Amino acid sequence: MSKLNPKRYADRVAAELSGPDGKPIGLTPIHPPLPPAEVGIAVAELLVKATAELGLTVEGDASAVVKAIVARGDTMPPSIYSALCAAQLAPEDSEPGDD
Repeated sequence: MSKLNPKRYADRVAAELSGPDGKPIGLTPIHPPLPPAEVGIAVAELLVKATAELGLTVEGDASAVVKAIVARGDTMPPSIYSALCAAQLAPEDSEPGDD
């Protein structure tokens, strides 16, 4: 029968991926989380670079700079866009180092 209708009667091969002892595959971060001071420095450098690329002069804290960049309506620099998207995808209830 398998020669006449192979989709229905042929032997099937299935591959299953699982972690140790049949448990789900665990995800581990590639890079350890940055300490808050290092994150602050990286964000400040990113915002300085973005304001220079866009030709903005904004005074205030980081949130004022981000609001000005978004309100401008132009195409964002890729570094700012990816940082904003990553911030939206991050879990809200976890703190860095809460592993």
